[in-house]
Amino acid sequence: PVGPLVKPFVVKGGEPAAEIIREILIPSKFVGRVIGKGGSHLNFLKTMSGATVAVAREDEKEADEEEPVRKMTFEGAEVCVILAEGYLQSKLSEGDNSLATGDVGIPDHLAGQVIGKGGQ
Repeated sequence: PVGPLVKPFVVKGGEPAAEIIREILIPSKFVGRVIGKGGSHLNFLKTMSGATVAVAREDEKEADEEEPVRKMTFEGAEVCVILAEGYLQSKLSEGDNSLATGDVGIPDHLAGQVIGKGGQ
């Protein structure tokens, strides 16, 4: 592998980009789709986004949830986490059992970093 496609991020003034942590819950029945065979989707997600991504090994049952869920944790520069969440949404919306809908919001100050030079 070439390594993260979007790291390292430096904001104006030469300071490293602030790191954030986000946790989301996904239905356990979709974990295989997210991880992929032999971890292929999860590894691609980490490499593509540059974020650190972890999936809990155990199911949880939240009081307001009807089915077991797994916690996913994203950590890294804000733009890395946004890219990881966008990829996750695309994996969850594949197939007949669509789960994810909506848009991933990108703060204006990060749009150029997400789009890349020349739209790459």
